[in-house]
Amino acid sequence: MYATIRRYKNAGALADAMSSQKDEVKKLISGVSGFVNYYATRDGGNVTSVSIYNDKAGCDESTRL
Repeated sequence: MYATIRRYKNAGALADAMSSQKDEVKKLISGVSGFVNYYATRDGGNVTSVSIYNDKAGCDESTRL
């Protein structure tokens, strides 16, 4: 398994957009080949996301998206 961890600072607007468009985000990320799971947390104005895929190609594709 492969994981991509992304950290966004001062990303309150991003967190709000992700929350209000939850279904679209899920559809985009889960549509990548090898998808296993996706997690996102918000700490004040910061966001951390973790994408998990069966292979490196899936992680690379999620980064491109």
